[in-house]
Amino acid sequence: MLHVPFTADRLLLNLELTDPLEIVRTLARALCRAPGMPAVPGPEDIALLAARRDEEGESRRFGPRAVLLHVRLDEMDGARLALCTLSEPIPWTDGGEARLVALLAAPRERPVQSLRFFRSLGSLLSDPAAAGYIGSADDATALAQWLDDRLEEEDGTLTAADVMRSATGMYGADLSLPQLAKRMAQYGHDAAGVTDAHGRFIGMVTADAIFTLGMPDFFKQLESVAFLPEFDPFERYFAKGQQLRASDALVPNPVVVSPDTPILEVVFALAVKGAPKVFVCEDGRLVGVIDRIRVIDRILEL
Repeated sequence: MLHVPFTADRLLLNLELTDPLEIVRTLARALCRAPGMPAVPGPEDIALLAARRDEEGESRRFGPRAVLLHVRLDEMDGARLALCTLSEPIPWTDGGEARLVALLAAPRERPVQSLRFFRSLGSLLSDPAAAGYIGSADDATALAQWLDDRLEEEDGTLTAADVMRSATGMYGADLSLPQLAKRMAQYGHDAAGVTDAHGRFIGMVTADAIFTLGMPDFFKQLESVAFLPEFDPFERYFAKGQQLRASDALVPNPVVVSPDTPILEVVFALAVKGAPKVFVCEDGRLVGVIDRIRVIDRILEL
């Protein structure tokens, strides 16, 4: 295991800042004081990279007010962390609040190591007692030692929770077919998980399902175009589509796993079984989504 050094100069307690970007910049400056950080990129570049990933939904939330931002850099021998607590909770970019914000830099060439550290830190921040201790701390030296004793590389199998993208709940069962298609196009999703009003996973919709559900007659007659002068498939499609909901377009047998499912099982479902997405559920609730691009980005880095 590679010990992660941690010192008080990367702990910023009770900051009176309200702008998320300025908070990220402050964390980036502290992070660059850590031993083993590369000279390039500098604090401003790291801050902009972290902020962009945050805007793209790549930050992770642990508990209601703890946010972790993550960047990968070249020429690092292990993960480095800077962390701040805020004097008052502030609105964050994901629509929630933040009172504890952490910035993690990890080696690009060792993604498995960084994911394991990510899991270790996430487990700590998800513990209400630990998060409460960090949030109320006023002695940076004592807190640095406390963190240093707990944040080390973990052995063990990578799991779905280490790789998944947090679920956003943007696809409700009552979305009309046009709303569903527009939202999938907006976010570039060819498959998506559908949830009920309580966030429970009820199934998957795909672009193919929307096509075939909206225009079944059109697809059945594709072998010939002779009918087109008398038949407008698109008019029928739009007329029918207004009456249909996301729950009407569910496809059978979506792949559902738990957060602790080994990542090899996820890769098998994606690469061998051809699943468009793997949905991560806990107690019936959709908590994350994994697709091939996610695996490539988080592990393979091709």
